[in-house]
Amino acid sequence: MKQTNEVDYTVRFFLKNEQPEDYITDLKLEFELQDFCGTVPAVGDFVVHPGVPPELDRREMSNRQVFEVVARYFLPRAHWPEACFVALVVKTRPAEEVEAAIIV
Repeated sequence: MKQTNEVDYTVRFFLKNEQPEDYITDLKLEFELQDFCGTVPAVGDFVVHPGVPPELDRREMSNRQVFEVVARYFLPRAHWPEACFVALVVKTRPAEEVEAAIIV
């Protein structure tokens, strides 16, 4: 049961692009806090993208993406009246074989 002091918010992912110049793209990925065990990922954290196209093998590391959080923004309800959210700016890379025990 939710406590009266608990706040609903969404965690959104944005991609930091560096080529040809710095800019940020909305990845259109949204999660709830419980998807991260109740903790908002911080700068330096890694998040495994849960999505893998159905035709690809989820156990193959080259088919998995890892996000590294490089910035974190809090947008309170006053900024977006319909909801408050945390924006995570990430860099993405393929998962590495050394991470297989964690990811699979």
